[in-house]
Amino acid sequence: MWLNQWHEYAHEHASRDEIGTIEINTQYVTRRKPAWLVLLKLFGLAFMVAIAIGIAYPSLRQVLAPLQSMAVIAGVILIYSGLAFFFRPEPNTDNLGFCGGMRDDPFKYSDDINRGLMDLDFVLGPGRYVSETLLDACVLVGLAGGEEVIDDSAESAAVWNDAETPPKLETVTLRSDRFEA
Repeated sequence: MWLNQWHEYAHEHASRDEIGTIEINTQYVTRRKPAWLVLLKLFGLAFMVAIAIGIAYPSLRQVLAPLQSMAVIAGVILIYSGLAFFFRPEPNTDNLGFCGGMRDDPFKYSDDINRGLMDLDFVLGPGRYVSETLLDACVLVGLAGGEEVIDDSAESAAVWNDAETPPKLETVTLRSDRFEA
């Protein structure tokens, strides 16, 4: 197995730089989302946390007290979502092997790295959902704000305030025989 990987790496001269990267996310720029969307995301988040508790709590309860089990679960979820928020794997999707990453290219090592980055992106995806949902909820209730929050309603209100009169819309009267030939 390791001989094949050495062979792949040693004979791949042209495309060693065709690998993805792991970006470090230091800021979160978002658009202000409607309340119904944030509430729907919070419902999905509650469902994900309930599944995590349902899987982990019975096992942890065998060795820890109930409060300690819940603290361990909460700590693991917070650490996982924090890691998922800050580390963003970006695989080079043009170099995943044969059939879009389903089969290994035996002559390239860089496709192995890109498939690993893609797997890491899949693993960190739910944690990214958790962290972005919590940040969207903080924006909704007003705990987070500033220049990293793009408010479309404020921009449209500024456009309306600059105009002296709102644009006139054409009134269309619907006739009862509009569908008849």
